[in-house]
Amino acid sequence: MPRAPITDRVDTGAVQFDPEGGVYTLFFSVPRPQIAYFKLMIEAYEGVAVGRTMQRFYDEARTRSLVVVMVVPDFLAAAVALLERLSADTGARQVCATAALQQELHRNLGYGATTRD
Repeated sequence: MPRAPITDRVDTGAVQFDPEGGVYTLFFSVPRPQIAYFKLMIEAYEGVAVGRTMQRFYDEARTRSLVVVMVVPDFLAAAVALLERLSADTGARQVCATAALQQELHRNLGYGATTRD
């Protein structure tokens, strides 16, 4: 799968909003040794955002992972401030949301899946 372009700052544009989930889905390439800290800090700000590792090995060298941060619109400003600090502290970089990443997230979360009785 080709890699999405990486941005220098946290982008919250319309392409980052997932109308099906009602949340902003912000994808980050995070150095593997920093994943636990990155996700712990996101979870520590209770109610602001939820982080989830999507791909353990996101780069060719297997040194980075892909993490998605899901943010409700009411807490977007607080989440952006937190993510900018975390990016500076950990070396994380935002990855532009693509249709392929959104579809992978939807599959992982079970959107549109039918249940069997």
